[in-house]
Amino acid sequence: IAAGPGAINVSYSMVTADLDDAVADGAVANTADETWSSIYANYIWSPVDRITYGVEVGQHSREQVNGEEGDALRVQGMVMYSF
Repeated sequence: IAAGPGAINVSYSMVTADLDDAVADGAVANTADETWSSIYANYIWSPVDRITYGVEVGQHSREQVNGEEGDALRVQGMVMYSF
């Protein structure tokens, strides 16, 4: 999506694995991650020829087989020079 001098991108992903039988069989610990989800938003712009800047924010969460949850927020930046 065009926004100002650059572009915004947004993405979402979610993965679920059914590990209950594997835990019952002893093949996987009950601390294994069973559900993951992430959402990303980034902004990329090029203020001058051959230089591009970008910034991205990602929010990530997970749930283990035993029901415990965790989350993280990550911010990244980049500068690219094109030869």
